[in-house]
Amino acid sequence: MPSKGRSNIKRVISNASHGLLRRSANSEAITPQLPQNTKHVSTINKLPIEILEQIFVHCLPGPLTFVIPTPFDAPLLLCTVCRLWRSTAISMPELWCSMKITEKFSVKFVGTWLSRAKTCPLSIAFTLDARAPHASLPFHSKRLHKHFDLLLPLSHLWQSLEIRVLPGAPLSHLDKLLDNALPSLERLVLRFPRGTRMYSEKRSLEHVFRSCSRLRQVFVFGDNSIFSMTMFLWLPSPHLEIVCTDSLWYPAECVGFLSRMLDLKQGFFRLGHLTPLVPVSLPPSPVVLKYLRTLSLQTFTSLTDLFTHLTLPALIFLRINFGRVDSWSHSAFISFLSSFSSNLTTLHLDGPPILEATLIEYLQLLPSLDELGLTDRSRIGTIGNELLSSLTYRGEDSEAIAYLCPKLTVLELFSVHACTDEHLVEMLDSRWRRQVLAHHDDLSQTPPLCLKGFRLGLRRKATAFLSTRLNTMRNEGLLVEYRGSNK
Repeated sequence: MPSKGRSNIKRVISNASHGLLRRSANSEAITPQLPQNTKHVSTINKLPIEILEQIFVHCLPGPLTFVIPTPFDAPLLLCTVCRLWRSTAISMPELWCSMKITEKFSVKFVGTWLSRAKTCPLSIAFTLDARAPHASLPFHSKRLHKHFDLLLPLSHLWQSLEIRVLPGAPLSHLDKLLDNALPSLERLVLRFPRGTRMYSEKRSLEHVFRSCSRLRQVFVFGDNSIFSMTMFLWLPSPHLEIVCTDSLWYPAECVGFLSRMLDLKQGFFRLGHLTPLVPVSLPPSPVVLKYLRTLSLQTFTSLTDLFTHLTLPALIFLRINFGRVDSWSHSAFISFLSSFSSNLTTLHLDGPPILEATLIEYLQLLPSLDELGLTDRSRIGTIGNELLSSLTYRGEDSEAIAYLCPKLTVLELFSVHACTDEHLVEMLDSRWRRQVLAHHDDLSQTPPLCLKGFRLGLRRKATAFLSTRLNTMRNEGLLVEYRGSNK
């Protein structure tokens, strides 16, 4: 090699060696300063582990929402931030005690998730699926079957359980649960989509659900009314506090079932004109539910039996949705209202088969109403000018008849077609704008309450006059929602 080439190579090596020496010296000079500077890198690293754990808990969805594992949400997202966060999250069983299991998750993934929950009470949602070419064949997904096998040994920890049974799915899996297998269960949700068929109809699950001594909330959704009613007969009903079902029940069945629910606080039922499998006799005396505060009914039949056999002294919320016009007993409803008329704060009547004068008579018995919702029927005209005039505030010194619902703060009127815009605006304006009158200068007297929210649905187009006035009140602070029909 020529001498010139060798000298160039030596010069390059020498320059590289000097550069490495300079970098090494700089790094040695910076290294002692690193511990002092890292204190200012991230403020969150100064937080005690206890506070960091509380922050992690608040990253989860609400207590009644099952966690769907995804890398974009807690708790998996917390494990991807840094080593400290990952170790903290994994060591917190409360982050892993809720899970909505689907077929896309591997058995190993589900097992790892549940193992991190340790002995915490579990909130689990899973699906029973046929997964067959023909939904009527009793086959199921092998992965879902293995998921259930993982859950089975942990049944004593199930606190909240949601089971979705798809068409053709066998319920025989649930037969694997032994007696007293669910001692911690407090909330149960069963969903039966339309067309669901049960292959284990003769297999009694009574031994499973009768052992749920801590069960307080039950929700059953689906169109299989026979199974729904049978399901409730299995439950330890005297201790239930919340019951919700969209299956059709015969009114006498509902009354008979309520007669056993001594601790019920909230009830949601659908009633239809069905013939029960076994004749049901009504109780000889009224059923008193002294803790029931919320009752929601969707009915396709007469409610006379229900009204005459229920006494609800603590009721504060009542909603009735009338699916069709049936016989209505005015006297029975008046008697029904008498036990809670002074307590009721929320009333919703959707399509009641009553006249305007009858509705006014009912409202006169309910002075404590804070929220009123009404939906008119097309050929009845329950929401008319007479009702609106009765709701209009005309001042404390007025000689007119006392206005209805003096404590009303929320009003909802839907399918409105039988009243004029002038009466509607006058009523709304009086309830919204009423202020302390001259004789209320005394601070010891409580001023009248004002309307705070209003929702309106018209069966016709909203006129310019109505739209302008509603928009004006909205700009002044009233919460207003309204819509008119395009027809």
